[in-house]
Amino acid sequence: MCDDIQRLSPPALEYLCRLAADPSAPTTLVLAGTGSTQALQRIPELASRILTRQHIPPLTRTQAQAVLPAFHPLWGKVPPQHIARADERCARGNFRAFAQITAHVIEAVLTNPLAPSGSALVEAACRRLGGI
Repeated sequence: MCDDIQRLSPPALEYLCRLAADPSAPTTLVLAGTGSTQALQRIPELASRILTRQHIPPLTRTQAQAVLPAFHPLWGKVPPQHIARADERCARGNFRAFAQITAHVIEAVLTNPLAPSGSALVEAACRRLGGI
């Protein structure tokens, strides 16, 4: 699994191509990231090996409220209306944004014993992402 492949250098992409071409190593590559198609065009040998392309649309509010508690226990304690607010103001259905919010909340709790709690903590994490 390679995330943000559009940020990989041509030598790194060529390495992935060699991995995919090695007959002794059955390899499945999952390449993700906005702009990944353009990055793959730099290495036609790798682009030609892509069997399936899939666009994952943003999560709906209902999906976010269902998925996030399964993603991390922290979200199991967040009321659905606060998840909806974080989605509306910051994440906009982007699961990666929710993962960043989660990381910021965890960092705040671990590094600052006086960190806000509850919805204030989620809003502070969203502010760090520039959404609120």
